[in-house]
Amino acid sequence: GTVTCHASATCVTQDDDFSCTCNAGFLDANPASAGTDCQGCPPGMFCHGNDALPQPCTTPHVGEWCPAGSSSDNPSVCPEGMFCSGGSSPAFPCTVPEGFYCPSGWDGTKIETRRSESTFPWESGMECDPGHYCAGGSAPRLPCTAAEGYYCPGNFVPMASSWEEGLAGRRCPPAMHCAGRTSAPEEIPARCDLVHACGNITGPGKTCSARQSTFWSYNKPPASFA
Repeated sequence: GTVTCHASATCVTQDDDFSCTCNAGFLDANPASAGTDCQGCPPGMFCHGNDALPQPCTTPHVGEWCPAGSSSDNPSVCPEGMFCSGGSSPAFPCTVPEGFYCPSGWDGTKIETRRSESTFPWESGMECDPGHYCAGGSAPRLPCTAAEGYYCPGNFVPMASSWEEGLAGRRCPPAMHCAGRTSAPEEIPARCDLVHACGNITGPGKTCSARQSTFWSYNKPPASFA
């Protein structure tokens, strides 16, 4: 008779007959009709294909896992926003607070950047980098979209917790220049202007009398960044 192989199976011809075998990374869900119902290998397991049973992964360390559809025991890096405890354990979502995130391959070993209130790496995560916004939970780290005159500090938590406000950043500090987006604030250097006075002219911290020349300095940002 005629047998239709599954899309994830290979047709094997032998003499005048043929058979179907599930490809590597898949398990045969209906061995009685081989190769007609191939299902992806479940997370934490690997499948050689054909009619072989799934095998538990043993080589992944913390921060690694065997994702669904694995065909060998070679681990993959745990995805961002997830925590992987290694071995045959699946990845599960992080539950970090706002201002923190779980980077890919997060193993919880960078204690100095973790949230001190928690000892669990999936609840602590890493502090969000400057120029980015992290909404917490299992959300990814996103680049700041702040306009000129604004910036996103590290571990930034906006007053009204929302993605829009978080990505918009915080107003630039006084005497600093913020180019926007992922840029960090830059100090505006003190500027000296030569004043030629006829009469009394005042500047920041200086008074210039008639026929006197002097330098005066100030450190005031442009009005748009005040």
